[in-house]
Amino acid sequence: MHHEMGNDDAPTTQFLLRLARLLLGGGLSARETEAEVIATGRALGYPETQVGAFSTGVFVSLSPDMPPQFSAAKSYIRFDQLSDFLTITAELRAGTLDFDTARARLTTAAERKPAWPYFVANLGSIPVGVGLILLLCPAWPNIIVGLIASLVIAGLSTLAGRIKAVAEILPVLAAFTVSYPILLAADTGWLDYPFRTIVAVLAILFPGSVVVTGIADVVAGHSSAGTARLSSALMQFLLFFAGIWLAVVAAHWSLRDLLDIAAPAAPFGIKLLGIFLATLGLMLFCYCPFTHAISIIALSTAAGAIQVYLGTEFSPALGGLVAAILSSVGAQLLAHAPKGPPWHVTYLPAFMIVAPGSFAFLTASQLSGYSASPLVTALSALVGVAIGTLLGGAVKELEFSKTLARGVRRRRA
Repeated sequence: MHHEMGNDDAPTTQFLLRLARLLLGGGLSARETEAEVIATGRALGYPETQVGAFSTGVFVSLSPDMPPQFSAAKSYIRFDQLSDFLTITAELRAGTLDFDTARARLTTAAERKPAWPYFVANLGSIPVGVGLILLLCPAWPNIIVGLIASLVIAGLSTLAGRIKAVAEILPVLAAFTVSYPILLAADTGWLDYPFRTIVAVLAILFPGSVVVTGIADVVAGHSSAGTARLSSALMQFLLFFAGIWLAVVAAHWSLRDLLDIAAPAAPFGIKLLGIFLATLGLMLFCYCPFTHAISIIALSTAAGAIQVYLGTEFSPALGGLVAAILSSVGAQLLAHAPKGPPWHVTYLPAFMIVAPGSFAFLTASQLSGYSASPLVTALSALVGVAIGTLLGGAVKELEFSKTLARGVRRRRA
């Protein structure tokens, strides 16, 4: 028989419910959201806090005997807001923040207006597109075309933010609008590596991080949330492919010719510059808090560089594995520094850099002309990132356990 929720319990339940849906909207996986909210609930004096997170919503109860409350996930949370949410949960667990202040700060952060307009954030697609061209096919014609095409992507993304019908067909529309002129330019002989250029420009819209998060959720036992994420990402990729295929047909190309992509030689320093530019673009696109800019740039550039190097010299799976572990563990180390950023604030941008599909269909191995088939190569890199993500998550779980143990000792004392 369920116990009725007392008046003292209702504010806590609503606080945890709101926190959970905001964290889900900020890009945390179901497992990570549950861990954060359960740890926060325990810190507030509810050791039996129950949380069930899905891809689109979350259930929260303060104990198994209380009826759960449900809330749909917030659709989009900026990184600057996520930074505040995670800072609040960390301070609650550390015992340095009282509940009433936490509630007020959560409301303020959730309602804060963005630091720059939406169309300015979409201009982040330009350094991302140019940066990835430096990574995939560094040549002046490609850079010029990438700059123009990325500006078109910024315009389409801004339009999609205002018109729902455009948002629903954005993958097909963006893929065709970018691919067709690039293929025509390649026909004239002015542009080499058309597919790499197309991928570099479209990459900021790819749901690659959703794929890896979905895999991590499935492996962690969150099959419902993980399967939903994977299905959504697969449909998005199919829509992008449909747009590219329509452009291929319209330009009288064949997919075989498009995918015949020998890797261009490029100094590692140029690739590193590309990763750096892509990171800056991501920070603008995701509203990363610039108070933590140095940490974000350092970790994302290091993770991207190690993935490219190991993927080029050894194997894509090793590059993805090491880069994913570096992203997670490095973010946790930075979080322990004095006034360090919450770990997700540095982890998520680095994660988006290394997750295959976020910034390349091609993966690091194809940068060096790796002889394996593109599908096997992409899957091996994907598995490497997924395993690295899980190992990094295990380290984070240990950190939660230590924090909770300290909280228990404080209460007993």
